[in-house]
Amino acid sequence: MKKQRLIVIFLILAGLIIALEGCATAQPTISSTFPSLTTIPTVQASAPAPTSTNLPTIQPTFTLTLPSTPIESGLGRIAFTSDLDGDFEIYTMNVDGSNQVQLTNNYAWDCCARWSPDSTKIVFVSRREENMDIYLMDADGSDEIRLTDDPANDESPSWSPDGDRIAYSSGASGISNIYVMHADGSERTRLTDNELFNSSPNWSPHGTKIAYLSMDTRNDPTAYEEIFVMNADGSQPVQLTHNEVQDLEPAWSPDGTRIAYVSTASHAVDKINWNIYVMNYDGNIRVQLTSGTTHEWSPVWSPDGTMMAFASCFDNPASSTGQICDTFMMNADGSNQTRLTDFHANSAISDWVPAEGRAQQILDCSSGWTRLQAGMFASVTEANGIPNRIRSSPSQADEVIAQIYPGTPVQVIEGPVCADGLVFWKVEHESIPGRTGWTAEGDGQEYWLEPYSP
Repeated sequence: MKKQRLIVIFLILAGLIIALEGCATAQPTISSTFPSLTTIPTVQASAPAPTSTNLPTIQPTFTLTLPSTPIESGLGRIAFTSDLDGDFEIYTMNVDGSNQVQLTNNYAWDCCARWSPDSTKIVFVSRREENMDIYLMDADGSDEIRLTDDPANDESPSWSPDGDRIAYSSGASGISNIYVMHADGSERTRLTDNELFNSSPNWSPHGTKIAYLSMDTRNDPTAYEEIFVMNADGSQPVQLTHNEVQDLEPAWSPDGTRIAYVSTASHAVDKINWNIYVMNYDGNIRVQLTSGTTHEWSPVWSPDGTMMAFASCFDNPASSTGQICDTFMMNADGSNQTRLTDFHANSAISDWVPAEGRAQQILDCSSGWTRLQAGMFASVTEANGIPNRIRSSPSQADEVIAQIYPGTPVQVIEGPVCADGLVFWKVEHESIPGRTGWTAEGDGQEYWLEPYSP
């Protein structure tokens, strides 16, 4: 099992040294908080509700289907790690697999490249000493700078959406924990402070949350990793997965509503098989996207959230890691899986950047446009007399569970979340099924929800 675990380490390129044996206590799968309704309840103020039914138009979700011919290179570039030259180096290529460029070239193990939000820099991990450290370089591979220099392993870097900070995992405290530092490596701050093994942080696109892995090895050194989400300051950790299997590599969708991840949930009893799954940001509605006999790793969202790149690996005893991996592409629903590379080497996807830089395609929740904050009260703007929809999650694609009319006070309890070009807040009112739901404050130009004063 230890040999098999070492194979896994190279494939996910995260440096986790954890056994693949043992069994954690089974937990029930998280179910939806909100019941399905045949009739949408209405939350009304004491005054009669307006009769207008001119609700904001809901636009259909856009889905891009991959063509059978090579994918247009104009969709951007992909960063990946491969041992094409005999050891693991960082490369980039067009989304169609063309124009491959090697960025690092040394004797060390380099991996896990992440473009900065403005696409001018790349942060990555390198094992140039006895341990792994985090480095920074220009997007063309020049001007390398070492950001960490610890006796312990520093790995899994993830940029904040504003490009000012980098979250990462480190064993500096004696056990792996999540840290954050400025982009120049200064002012390192520990976010997780417990006796658990915490690793693989991934910053949400709206900047308020960090997804990560955690497992309790105090009583069971072979415990399984589970996916958690915490506030960006390390507070209020919430466990999203509860399985007897390993759940790894959480990756936020660009709109912040979904998390892709890797899991052994579907493997046969006598053979571990890794597949890619996706779930809502709160752990609900989990969907398996890949189901082959190979091992699927490293899900990376396209900048518009309509596709994913991933690594697909098959067993090969002749390989130094026991497997051979190549790059594939698929729609975000798992359909139309297309092979991009045929290297006959080990390759793992790291990141995907648009052709013209990582331009933000969602509203910036930290821009100061919002007039609300958690803990205050709000009501629908009375100027237009149109009710707001309450949804089960912060997305226009999610179920409408209620409506609130102008003048009805609701308490704002969580947010903001930017999704589908809107700013969503989680609100509470006794007339909402389950008492809570998500509603949009506006679209960055027009306010539909405003501060409320009794």
